[in-house]
Amino acid sequence: MVNTVDGKGLAMRANEIHGVGGMKKKALFGSDFSNTANVRTMGSVLKALFAEPSALMPPPTARLKPMNKAMRAVLIPDAEGYNGEQIRLIFAWLQQQNTLRKPGGAHPAVMLFYGQH
Repeated sequence: MVNTVDGKGLAMRANEIHGVGGMKKKALFGSDFSNTANVRTMGSVLKALFAEPSALMPPPTARLKPMNKAMRAVLIPDAEGYNGEQIRLIFAWLQQQNTLRKPGGAHPAVMLFYGQH
């Protein structure tokens, strides 16, 4: 199970922000998907990190494709531009998705977050 959260600046139309077009508001995007584990050993990670740039590295294994991906976006900042309600809604949605996909809650999950917070 993989959960991601990312904030993106979206350009607004003039009629959406009191006549000033091109300004941005920050939307929050969440996604949830299943994936099989891409198992790597500590030795293979260390070898990749400390290898000489000129050394020929074996081609990396193909990345696994996400399965059963669900996405949600929220754009509702408050009067001061703070996005606390967006954060609450995205994380509540991710919790709901995790519960629906793995009832009982006993499952490994990876959380990936991008952005300022």
